[in-house]
Amino acid sequence: MKQVYIIFLGFVTITAFIGGVMLILSPDGKTRHLSSSILHDGLFRDFRIPGYALSILVGGTCLIALTTTLLHLKNSNLLSLLAAINIIGWIGVQMVLTNEFYFLQFIYLAQGIFILFFAWSEMKKHWNYN
Repeated sequence: MKQVYIIFLGFVTITAFIGGVMLILSPDGKTRHLSSSILHDGLFRDFRIPGYALSILVGGTCLIALTTTLLHLKNSNLLSLLAAINIIGWIGVQMVLTNEFYFLQFIYLAQGIFILFFAWSEMKKHWNYN
């Protein structure tokens, strides 16, 4: 299970950074085949700020969680919980703001939920022993 957990953290880290940078460099969404009309005159005029959020909030926290997990550092499970909350939150906000649903959103949502429960179960193990 831990290998799946690490693979999911790594996958989300890489794809969040790539996706975020693509949105930052092409805020009109054309490199991702997105239309700015899906933003529905909401909080954002283009995809630049969501690109920064995706790269930093999702990709950054996943990278920190992955690194601390691989180095067996003390707070890795707590950081993984934070990363999972960011993944789940990102997908939830994306679905609400765009009012569009894609298969990949559910894949990322499932990965976020898996990371959340795995990190939580690892934390509970440590609570029971201390």
